Amino acid sequence: MIKLNRYLRELGVDEKNFYFRHDDDRYIPDEDTGIPNSHTWSMDGVLAMIIYTYLRTFKDTKRCAYPARLTEEKWESILDEMIKGFASMIKEEESHNAFKRQKRALALFKTYFYDLGW
Repeated sequence: MIKLNRYLRELGVDEKNFYFRHDDDRYIPDEDTGIPNSHTWSMDGVLAMIIYTYLRTFKDTKRCAYPARLTEEKWESILDEMIKGFASMIKEEESHNAFKRQKRALALFKTYFYDLGW
């Protein structure tokens, strides 16, 4: 389950956001799964928030390694591209350039999924 955090607040997400409301049972986590029904109505949004938050945390963490086939600078650039693309999804940007940025972020996430660790 995603929690409102400083990274999301920086993007302008607040307690009024669909995923963080608590005004009826649809927003209360299920006892068995811990996931509120509201998180499955539009999973792309909540998953974008989770991935964005984890990428930002990963980027801000003092890491001691990067993928061997890349330079450290290239790896940091790739992380920045993913972060910008997922931020664009969260902000629901709909321009042609935003869509390209989002698609690129998803492609990079897929390509470097197994490299997201240190």
